[in-house]
Amino acid sequence: MKQKQFLTILIVALMCMSIAQWALAADEESAEIVPAGASSETEAALAELFQSIEADKSAVVGDIIDRFATNDVTADQLEATLAGASAATLAEIIENADSLEDINSFLAGPEDALRVGDLTEDYTYTPVSPCRIVDTRKPGAGGAFSPSQSREYFVYGLVGAQGGSAICFSPNGEPRGVHLNVTAVPVDGSGNFKIYPANVGPPNASFVNYRSGVQNVANAGTVKAYYAIGEREIEVRNSFGNSHLVIDVLGYYHSTEHLAGADFAGGDQNLPLGATDTTVRSTSISAPAAGRVIVNASGYFLLSSAGIDTGRCSITTGTTLDASHLFLAGERTVGGAMTFVPFASTRGFVVSAGTTTFRLVCNRFAGTVVVGDSNINAIWVPRAY
Repeated sequence: MKQKQFLTILIVALMCMSIAQWALAADEESAEIVPAGASSETEAALAELFQSIEADKSAVVGDIIDRFATNDVTADQLEATLAGASAATLAEIIENADSLEDINSFLAGPEDALRVGDLTEDYTYTPVSPCRIVDTRKPGAGGAFSPSQSREYFVYGLVGAQGGSAICFSPNGEPRGVHLNVTAVPVDGSGNFKIYPANVGPPNASFVNYRSGVQNVANAGTVKAYYAIGEREIEVRNSFGNSHLVIDVLGYYHSTEHLAGADFAGGDQNLPLGATDTTVRSTSISAPAAGRVIVNASGYFLLSSAGIDTGRCSITTGTTLDASHLFLAGERTVGGAMTFVPFASTRGFVVSAGTTTFRLVCNRFAGTVVVGDSNINAIWVPRAY
């Protein structure tokens, strides 16, 4: 009887704790980050809030999931993510979130620049149909590895001499990294294989471990490649036992500039225009792949004769005015004062891989016209977003 009374009291106490913590979480002053110079009472209240959340984090996480998760998959993902969230983050979610998107924003933290694969370069991964680059069981492929033996291998190209297929294609030449499936086929004893770039020493971590008596053991993972045209990209080192090795390539990482590219030309020159089409400014984009280029041009027309002055320009990839994309300025009456007319224009182009030059081409249709402070800039992106 005493045990049942104790359990009842414990359940009631937990319910009261849960209600109290939600009341604290709903309080705006408590949920805010403590401002500089806050009173000790405010700091204590905030500390108490965080402690109460940490004390029963599962209840807090469960309530957030009940309020915002839309299906089982989302609930599972949200629970896994919230499990590592701090009490301060959970308090902020409780206080401010109105949707699952809000929660994701809180959890994501400050937005950062998009970087793929490296802190100094951007890499793209291209999966390929699995292609065998090494099989030491094949004649002429070196046979089984002995203890402490190392060998270097090509990861693409003509790999038949390594026991691989006749050829494995890399979609963009020499890779920066390679995704591999590696299988150890033990012959005698237990050991492991380390795989690493061919220009550095072996790491202290193994890629695949094998055990005597097991027919074969496989593991897949990514290895940075030695980037040198014509040189073997990876090195394999065996540890203690004797084992054959089979390696299949699943994909390649290549250095890329596909995120964006830009170039510009500009200055404060004053260029008198004639009746003949003239390239005022030009800029070029070397696109590594097909995409789109947005070109902007700006400047001003100086209309300065006593007659009717008219200037015309267009953004084009040619050297003559594009009549379908003209912008112009002119005077309506004879004898007007000197007139400055600013202009700005934008045009989009679909481009293929390679270099394309974009020009601001102008001419004088009538009178006396000068183009001043002209600029042209071009921004390339790999696709429409």
